[in-house]
Amino acid sequence: MLSLKRAFALMASLFIASCLAGPARAQQTGPYPAFTLVGKVTDYDAKGNAFPAYAETRYNSASGDWRYVGMYLGGQNVETLYRLGDGVYYVDHRGQRLLKVFARRADLPGSTTAAEFRADPNFSRTETVLGHVAYVLRVQEKGYCYVEETYYVPEIGRTPFKRVTTFKNGSKRVEEPVSLTFGEPDVRLVRGAGYTVIEQVRLSGRSLDGRFQSKPRPLYPAEAHRLGISGTVELQVSVDETGRVTSARVVSLPLPLLDEAALEAVYKARFSPAQVRGRPVKTAGVVTYEFTLPAVASN
Repeated sequence: MLSLKRAFALMASLFIASCLAGPARAQQTGPYPAFTLVGKVTDYDAKGNAFPAYAETRYNSASGDWRYVGMYLGGQNVETLYRLGDGVYYVDHRGQRLLKVFARRADLPGSTTAAEFRADPNFSRTETVLGHVAYVLRVQEKGYCYVEETYYVPEIGRTPFKRVTTFKNGSKRVEEPVSLTFGEPDVRLVRGAGYTVIEQVRLSGRSLDGRFQSKPRPLYPAEAHRLGISGTVELQVSVDETGRVTSARVVSLPLPLLDEAALEAVYKARFSPAQVRGRPVKTAGVVTYEFTLPAVASN
């Protein structure tokens, strides 16, 4: 049976989509829908308490290129670029580099009809979201680690419009639309910063915990402490030849407030670089951060 953590890691490996609604589709300059999507992500614990996680913006060009930016409330960000026929890049603003993590990626169809969504074996129902009819595809992982409902609208093809993921432990993540503007985004917003391109090693699930040279303790958020939130955050990291972290993504089940604390800490860490034939090389893998509440003394 697939574990909860592995299930969420599998989901996190897919490129993230932020989803929204708006007026009628504008005229396109290419075969792909052009739009700017703004959304928000909220995590819910098993008791139904809501924790705003981060805001999202996705810039889709009619050329097929897109750029995704996720911004956590505390300022940490995650950015991904896709260039049609070229590949997927993670953005390292600290080192001003573009990390090429996939040489190519299968392209989403430029448009999908309502009939095609209805014919999908996972089609569940339709709902109106922000004035648009959304076609809901429901997937239940065979081991019942999570149930994922993804909402699509034909105007933006196979880019998710909304997504609700409910986990076996009762927690939930809701990625929902805030606004949508149809039309070609500014080319600078699609292309992002013109950093140097670095060929990155293949992302890996192997542990790098044993390669820490320094591992600063993350700051335990006061609100998480007050609410009794604890647990383990797993991060997929890329490390350069000097042992510095160039990119980090959360791949474990959402832990409100703690995910960003772990992200902030790992960028301050240093690793012993991997070596090939005596020379340091780039590497990638998974590291963990434990957040444990202090024991309460009993009288």
